[in-house]
Amino acid sequence: MGKTIFTILFVMLFSGPVLGFTNGNELLRDCEAEPGVNSGVCYGYIRGIADAGSSNGQYCIPEGVKVIQVKEIVVKFLNENPKRLNSPNYSLVHEPLLASFPCK
Repeated sequence: MGKTIFTILFVMLFSGPVLGFTNGNELLRDCEAEPGVNSGVCYGYIRGIADAGSSNGQYCIPEGVKVIQVKEIVVKFLNENPKRLNSPNYSLVHEPLLASFPCK
């Protein structure tokens, strides 16, 4: 937990104020980047949306599903929907998580 918080704070510190206003183009770039700060932004953003949606009952992600698997679902969605890459990141992460992990 402490390592995750440190990573998020580190990314926020060095990514500047634009972080919250990016779109799918930047998210896809970050998610396809080699391990480093950009890929950390991708994982942190997706994990934040997944954790928030799981805690309020929007998604029911089964125990044992790893964040890399969730990232792969989002990246697949982004690559399959290039016309939507100018949309806000939240919707581009929310939609595939909702479809992949519905609560029954």
